[in-house]
Amino acid sequence: MMALRRRAVTFVKTRRVTAWVVLAVILVAPGSLAAQARYDHWDTMVALAKEVGGLSNARAASPAQLSRIADQLLQRGQAYFDLYEFQRVIVRDHARMLDSAAKVGGPSFAATSYYLARALHEMGDVAGATAAYRKAMQTAPMRLRPLAATWAATLGKAGGGGWQQGLADWRRGKSSRSALCAADSVACELFTAIVSDDLPGIVRLQQQLSQRPAPDFVETQRGQNGDVTVEFQDPVVLYLLGVADFVVAAKLGSGNRDADAWRGFALLRAGRYREAEANLRQVVAGGGSRAEQMTPLLGEAAYRLDQRAEAEQCWRAVTGVGLNILSDVKSALGLDSAAVLAQLRAERVRGLDRFIGGAGGGIFLARALLRFNLLADAEDVLAAVRPASQGSRLTTVAPAVLALAAHAEYRRGRLPKYRDRYSFARADLADVAAAAPIVAGMLRQLQELTMVPDGPARSRSLDEMLPEELSDA
Repeated sequence: MMALRRRAVTFVKTRRVTAWVVLAVILVAPGSLAAQARYDHWDTMVALAKEVGGLSNARAASPAQLSRIADQLLQRGQAYFDLYEFQRVIVRDHARMLDSAAKVGGPSFAATSYYLARALHEMGDVAGATAAYRKAMQTAPMRLRPLAATWAATLGKAGGGGWQQGLADWRRGKSSRSALCAADSVACELFTAIVSDDLPGIVRLQQQLSQRPAPDFVETQRGQNGDVTVEFQDPVVLYLLGVADFVVAAKLGSGNRDADAWRGFALLRAGRYREAEANLRQVVAGGGSRAEQMTPLLGEAAYRLDQRAEAEQCWRAVTGVGLNILSDVKSALGLDSAAVLAQLRAERVRGLDRFIGGAGGGIFLARALLRFNLLADAEDVLAAVRPASQGSRLTTVAPAVLALAAHAEYRRGRLPKYRDRYSFARADLADVAAAAPIVAGMLRQLQELTMVPDGPARSRSLDEMLPEELSDA
């Protein structure tokens, strides 16, 4: 296995990747952007929005401006999705840590069962989420009990109500209508704007959520050394922010093969599978490198539309860089870990160093390996994508790479002999949080989880309490 990279004091200038690769490096970073803003999608989007008079007016921008905006939206949307997959794990483990601490004399937080349920729900653990929701309906703070009942109902055959059921339907590819939202439910408002195709509303609510984030819930309990306050987070917010970016990108136009390709990808990630399938089919029919990269995604669109034979036909035709994109696609659908391992072996023969800077589809392969819990292999690939000389700053590393790296480092660090990974995970996520305030709460929970010393002493304070079990479900 490659040696774990260490932080570099200075950064070296790396070449730009000119290959058209979706997700990690979707379009070539525009030369007019300052080098320090290259991967800070948040500040860059603010500057681009000002340049075109606001994103609500972006369709009137020039093709070059639209490409730059779409590039940033697609990269930021994928970063949100990768952060979301990591935050589900953090929220679950944070809730388990608090529960474990309470059993050895620490303060007991009533909200723990609700946020454990939310994390398990977002991770697809229906049985675990159902049991945790049932407990939350009896023991959680009164404000959270009706929410637990509403979310729990979405897991049953009869379904539930509110925007939560709308989101559940939408994720299954069903039509969904806007819902009435409580005054303090910005996540509900954002989902309603998404399904209503309300571009000004999406832009306004995205900014409100991402730049002025607040914890989903705050609880204070009396500890042995005074009051202890814990902030709880719901991972669905990052998911909705990612969807919103893809929805906005999909509205920015078409008319040439580059634009049609990124629009097809955006439609797919925005859950508009029929439109995505039609768009991607047109791009693939044109052949060339675009077809190589889009064919796995066309298969995904067909699969999500229950056209399984069509999906398999597309996937059998995948070659080149598309094979790593296919690994990502299949891992997201929960398919074929054996094929991902075979692809890793083939890439090791070719040499992982060709993945530097996002070239060759290495980020897609790393994401697939992480989803299948192949953490050492994921770290190897990510070490090739981001060599030690690049550090963790957004000047040289895309936030999606940092999110994946922090996720792999955290999960591997739970094994005692790899505890040094914890400091790397904190550093990687801190660099994303510096640009994206919405990540600050996630970083705080990661710090609480990973700065607990090994040992039997668990009762002095919350930060010193060691969880009994932090393992993947």
